[in-house]
Amino acid sequence: MNAAAWAGVDIDEFPTLKQWKERMNERPAVAKGNDVPHPSPLKGMMGDEKKLDEYAKKASAWIMKGMKDDEKK
Repeated sequence: MNAAAWAGVDIDEFPTLKQWKERMNERPAVAKGNDVPHPSPLKGMMGDEKKLDEYAKKASAWIMKGMKDDEKK
């Protein structure tokens, strides 16, 4: 849910879901779990479309490389 915006899903059109997400993120255990195994770089990017797009492109390139490497095996 926390990566919905990065995935191109705008949860603003789902107010009940958005409220649930906000309540879940207020829970101490969820907040702690969001940083496992390390703090997510997405946290600092939310709301910055340029940074999110750059991150998505890097992630996509990494995934595509892995897929090509797997084809070679």
